[in-house]
Amino acid sequence: MDPNTIRVLQESNRAGVRFLRIELEMGHTFLDIADVTENESTRIRDLQNASRVYESVQRLVGRVDLSPEEEGLIQQKIAELKHRLDTTSRNAAFDPKPAFRRKPETNLGIVPGDNELTRG
Repeated sequence: MDPNTIRVLQESNRAGVRFLRIELEMGHTFLDIADVTENESTRIRDLQNASRVYESVQRLVGRVDLSPEEEGLIQQKIAELKHRLDTTSRNAAFDPKPAFRRKPETNLGIVPGDNELTRG
């Protein structure tokens, strides 16, 4: 393989590792906010975001070459994120993938300023 190609592949892999680390930090930040907010919509949104981060990292982790040290660190962060997500979700009675549902109707049979189907 040409040295330039090798260099590009190595840089791409390093970027992938950095991306995973940043994603995991973001997931923990979303859960930090969900833990302290009193706003229910913020809590739900941040729990959903943390769940998406977890799914994304799970999907992408196999696409980068990790050193044994990096793999241990990233797998530990993934496990911590999953544990926190499970614990926080359970405490908030949260479904990370809410189904579409109808909003309660007003006396007129409509929900002002809203579509008939709304998320979460």
